[in-house]
Amino acid sequence: MYTDSRGKDILKRNDYDYYSQKLAKKYAVKPFLCPEKWTTTLDFLQLIKTIKLDKFDLVILHTGVVDFSPRFKSDLCSTIYPQKKAIFDEIFGEAIISQHLTNDLGVQYENEMTCNMYSLKMAKKHLLPQLKKIDNLIWISGNIAFPNWRGNYFRDRPQNINQNDDYFYLFEKYLPNVVSTMNWTTEEVKEYTYDIIHPNKKGSDVIFQKLEEVIKAIPAK
Repeated sequence: MYTDSRGKDILKRNDYDYYSQKLAKKYAVKPFLCPEKWTTTLDFLQLIKTIKLDKFDLVILHTGVVDFSPRFKSDLCSTIYPQKKAIFDEIFGEAIISQHLTNDLGVQYENEMTCNMYSLKMAKKHLLPQLKKIDNLIWISGNIAFPNWRGNYFRDRPQNINQNDDYFYLFEKYLPNVVSTMNWTTEEVKEYTYDIIHPNKKGSDVIFQKLEEVIKAIPAK
């Protein structure tokens, strides 16, 4: 199981089990829960070069929101991409990712232009084919996003945060085994997440239930 920060409770509560904890109590799980400062799908692809995935019945992947979300272009270009350059260049090609990073999303956030890690076209052409090669993969998707509510997050979300929806829908379309919460309404997102992004107890419980349904529907090896 490989996740970004949505794979564990961000408030570090100990009065209930998060979905990843519930899963580990029921199954034999090798967990990688937010192992990077910015944990992306590309980091997962880097990791599995050293792991034989065929020894696992299932591979559960809960990533994407870090990749998709608009962020300060300067952070992406000067810090994040340099740290992950090798795997980004390998998947997309150095020329393609470099060209992507010369552009921006046309929306400012706190007086700076925003960018994200790759375009929809790049994801469809270069990244999704890599994920589809993993025939025992379950991908946990996300939920709709909107800029006029931040929950317990310390600042407002970017005005273009809802661009994440297009990426989640794309991944759901192309990956065969998906746990989706994209049908949550705006009120349910407020009820099931802390801050639009990270599930709270209610959201975690829903994800666990849906994950169990997907697991049971996959034929055993």
